[in-house]
Amino acid sequence: MCKVLLAIVCILATTNVWADWAITGIRLECSKALGAFRFTSEVVSPDEFNAGVPKEATGRFLSLARREGLFIEGQHDFECTINGVRLSTRVVIGAPSDRGECGGNPGGTINVSANGKIVLQVPFGNHCFPSAWNGNIDVPGKYASQHEGAGLTVCGYGRFQSTGDKKPKCTTRPLFGPDNQPAPRFGIGELEKLLHPG
Repeated sequence: MCKVLLAIVCILATTNVWADWAITGIRLECSKALGAFRFTSEVVSPDEFNAGVPKEATGRFLSLARREGLFIEGQHDFECTINGVRLSTRVVIGAPSDRGECGGNPGGTINVSANGKIVLQVPFGNHCFPSAWNGNIDVPGKYASQHEGAGLTVCGYGRFQSTGDKKPKCTTRPLFGPDNQPAPRFGIGELEKLLHPG
């Protein structure tokens, strides 16, 4: 009996591990009236992604989502100009996979440039690894002196912290330095320090 149990355990240990999966997208918004660019990670599970649904229905959903500022799977570029600051965004979102740790919800990366210089470059929307989940860039209007008060806010979660009722950790920093040039990039190192200080 012990040999049979050992054989079963050995077989199970060498088989593929299958993960739960979800589709993480990102909503991008640009409001010139509010002087703000925002990004928010969203986990979606529309009926169109269930097995057996024709590709046309899935294509219609993805097209509608893009028109509404929700980007899912693949590489997407988004640009807007707010109060004289040109913001260029590129998001790359991985397709869910049934293999690997957290392959079922890979999230993606977001890169944002202000006037041609990268100011934000972080992973987003992954439940298993430190990731940004939302943020914004505020650019005050013409009544503020040039770039005064412009800021970058990033909120995120550490490994396995995005579920439940935990609140994200957030930080805000100036978007421009004293020389009116975009501040240094906020990257994975800065995100790690925010989420895991010390």
